[in-house]
Amino acid sequence: MKDWIEQHQITEVECIVPDLAGAARGKIMPASKFTDTTTLRMPQSIFMQSVTGDYPDITDQINPLD
Repeated sequence: MKDWIEQHQITEVECIVPDLAGAARGKIMPASKFTDTTTLRMPQSIFMQSVTGDYPDITDQINPLD
């Protein structure tokens, strides 16, 4: 994949996953950083956001600061 990214002069990679409501969440990272690692770290809290971007009132289970 690294060769393909370099060959096509890709500069940024969008890492997108759906949350519980189906809204796209993720981040954009430099292609060089994407190819230099085998893991991708994303905050767990993005998966619990509502469609409006708020968090449910279950802070005993979900902490938005995580």
